[in-house]
Amino acid sequence: MKVFQGVSDRANQRGSQVGKGGFPRCLAGDKLKLIGHRTDPTRTLALSHVPLVLRYNLAMYVLKVRSREREELVEFTDEVQQQLTASGEQEGVVVLYVQHTTAGLTVNENADPDVPRDMLHLLRTLIPQQGMGFRHGEENSDAHIKATLVGSSVNIPFKDGKLLLGRWQGIFLCEFDGGRERQVIMMVR
Repeated sequence: MKVFQGVSDRANQRGSQVGKGGFPRCLAGDKLKLIGHRTDPTRTLALSHVPLVLRYNLAMYVLKVRSREREELVEFTDEVQQQLTASGEQEGVVVLYVQHTTAGLTVNENADPDVPRDMLHLLRTLIPQQGMGFRHGEENSDAHIKATLVGSSVNIPFKDGKLLLGRWQGIFLCEFDGGRERQVIMMVR
């Protein structure tokens, strides 16, 4: 693994240039020092047309999402967009992460309520709560497995302060052991 330390003296002498979003950028032809290279610790890497972000702003928020059923998909796209608008950021990526082992996150169709129902039907059919011989004492092993399959995070780019979701896309909490309130960490960068 190669770890980059920073711009060369030549780039520092010329002064930092500012790219999109106010981030300083390396100039084409600048060199980075590779730390811990296996064969040559003094080796450098020339950049050509590759912007390098040296620092970035990061804002973090906690969203509360409430489920009412044991298994359901709860859309919370509007809440994410409201928090993004309040942040004042114009361009970047929203990272969402659910802090629970029996819930997940997904981006999927939000126009037809049959799509979330079909998704839950398939997951219930493949991984039923009872009759599988699960050993976990809380009788929610199915929820842990479903959450693992769905995943715990999503990334959504944004521009001009608006999420770049497709026409029919929405952001969903995938609840597999509800109903309850879940925490979703939202990072804007």
